Amino acid sequence: MADDPKLLIETSAPDAFIRAYRKVWLAEELEHRPLLRLSANSMATRHCLTVYAETKPIGFACLTQDDQIILSPLPKKAIPLLAEHLVQRGLHVPGIFAPQHAGLALADALGGLSGVRYRLAKRILHWEMASPVDPLEVEGRLRCATRGDRDALVEMYFAMQAEMNTQRPFDADAMVGTAIASKTLFVWEVRNGEIVCAGKVDLGDAGSKYGEVGNIYSVPAFRGRGIASALVGCLANEILKQKSVVFLSSDAADAPSSKLYKKIGFNVEVEMVNLRQLES
Repeated sequence: MADDPKLLIETSAPDAFIRAYRKVWLAEELEHRPLLRLSANSMATRHCLTVYAETKPIGFACLTQDDQIILSPLPKKAIPLLAEHLVQRGLHVPGIFAPQHAGLALADALGGLSGVRYRLAKRILHWEMASPVDPLEVEGRLRCATRGDRDALVEMYFAMQAEMNTQRPFDADAMVGTAIASKTLFVWEVRNGEIVCAGKVDLGDAGSKYGEVGNIYSVPAFRGRGIASALVGCLANEILKQKSVVFLSSDAADAPSSKLYKKIGFNVEVEMVNLRQLES
């Protein structure tokens, strides 16, 4: 329509991009969570883009060269402009991580302009809960992980990544070591001292209303006993003593986890897609 505002794209250096829009992202944190995790100190080459309607920012994107582009929930009308910007500058986009509608629309737009095609690698559900729960009473106990647990936990997180076909593997040894040192990794221990479930707590920044339960994994032999539910419930209650909302994410294809989180009291608020470019 003639009275639609003109759309523009502005590029920024990563540090200026993060500094300028962090408060905007915090106001709608779940949709912008991947952007909030960007580090201005990363050595990776990044192209940080802001889409404006006249002078008002209406969407954000950050492309890590030869990796993936992260999108905010861009309006539909902004997608063709973004795709054209990327193609005209010869920017390679091997992957897309975005809210579902924006991600699929960008994949279609890039395909129409340059012929690239993408496959759906994974759908990620972002869940939240704002009320304490009564955790299940099950065998064992929750405790903070210690250095003596390190080898067992590293083995568990290697197994988790293999089982989940993780698209972006993390260094299990480094994660476990850092989390143990910061006292943010918790384990469920049964009577014989065996660790059968684990999860990590992240209270985020001071300006965030969210705390996260992440890296949740149960060893196969102890599934179906309510242990993961008890661990998540206990950690969620601890988070809610300091934050107003608990957040966690899961693979949409993982039906048992979705059933567990829904039963505890979590609701799906955002659905993200991870798209990867098909080999030509």
